[in-house]
Amino acid sequence: MPKVVLITTGKAEFCGLPAALGRLFPDVDFIPEGPVDSFTTARVVPLPTDRKIEANVDKLAARLVAAVNPGRKTKSQERADLAFVIEDLELVNVDQPQVVVDTLRSAVQRHVDKLPWNLKRKEETHERLRERGSFHLFMPMLETYFFGDPAALQRAGTKQTPKLAAGVDLEAFEAIDSLFLSEPGAHAKHPKRYLAHLCQRDGNQYREAHQGAAALRDLDWSQVLAALLHVQFLRALIHDLADGLGVPPPFAGNCSPITFRLGHPNNTLRNL
Repeated sequence: MPKVVLITTGKAEFCGLPAALGRLFPDVDFIPEGPVDSFTTARVVPLPTDRKIEANVDKLAARLVAAVNPGRKTKSQERADLAFVIEDLELVNVDQPQVVVDTLRSAVQRHVDKLPWNLKRKEETHERLRERGSFHLFMPMLETYFFGDPAALQRAGTKQTPKLAAGVDLEAFEAIDSLFLSEPGAHAKHPKRYLAHLCQRDGNQYREAHQGAAALRDLDWSQVLAALLHVQFLRALIHDLADGLGVPPPFAGNCSPITFRLGHPNNTLRNL
């Protein structure tokens, strides 16, 4: 059975994504790692090369390199066929996904370069990264996809009917609920805050590791991915997995050109 390592930064993804993806790819063993500290919760900017403190992006890069390292000793990792880092883009970076992708890619290259290995082993690691390693983004964050599946919202803790801008891609999320927007700190483009608001109206509290994971485990992919031109970042993850596993993608539609460029000669990872 193929083994896929999922390196995640969110509690809901850590607890729920293996089961969710397992329903799409039932013959695959998804192995969660994390949750790891995110590097996108603040505005991502180019990092100075002389910094003394290891940044969260470097830690993520190290996890990904370790997952494909030919000398890895951990049994599950040693036998892994693919390794995916999955991160929320977050609103603070919603206008610059390419910068986020480039920052992770540079961190991976930097990490391999500084390892005390000979040239042959470094080249082998780079080749394995191009074959087995990927980095994907939820746009702007995981909770946006729950709004494409009414049953997922119920599992998250609300029976309220959300009020969203008609015809808008979930990955360009926009709430038009006046009760929510009148609250201090409310943001029309923030799906997690809106979901928490809806749960509170039902007397519930939204927690990522519990309600979020429950919503994700049984997410109705067919509903969320129904619009062929929408949710292109999420679709890129699914199509990349299918390609890496050598099976047809379970859903048609367009993928984000930012996180889905398989086979590009300048790639550091499978998809970028």
